[in-house]
Amino acid sequence: GYSLPPHNSRLRAIANCAVEVAQWLEREGKRLQEQGVEPPYHNRLHMADTLVSMTLLLKAQREVRGAVSTKARRHEWLGLLAMLAHDLLHDGSVNQYPGQLESQSARVLQPLMQRHGMPEQDQMIVQHLILKTDPLCVRQAHAHVAERPFVIEDVDCLAVLVEEADILASTLAVTAVD
Repeated sequence: GYSLPPHNSRLRAIANCAVEVAQWLEREGKRLQEQGVEPPYHNRLHMADTLVSMTLLLKAQREVRGAVSTKARRHEWLGLLAMLAHDLLHDGSVNQYPGQLESQSARVLQPLMQRHGMPEQDQMIVQHLILKTDPLCVRQAHAHVAERPFVIEDVDCLAVLVEEADILASTLAVTAVD
């Protein structure tokens, strides 16, 4: 369900950016692995697990909601890009202040999104989603959408799915490379 319409340049920009991020993550992860310093948790396996988790949550949301609007499809792609990039350059440490590592990931992603011609509004959504992956944001994000209809087109609802995909990935049987 994530094929790209042939003439949707906005979705194509998001997808092209995601491909570049995925390729970068693989190259950088292999380099770190060869040096023996790839983080034991925030590594390529974690990124893959969060993508799978996000895809499953989006699929479930589609089953609940039915037909998907153009805006919802774009938000799905933005959520997938956020998942892919949410731990860019994560060194395995813990935030020393709220949003420290998440802000770093958002900053690193910014020029890539610009290079691929993503509209500023889409860039801001992805940055917002990445910042919401700070574990300190989970309770507030859930409370923020508690009384609203849960729809992907609502960026705050999408942020909850992104948080949950990150959390879900940590519940899998294998979360680190031995």
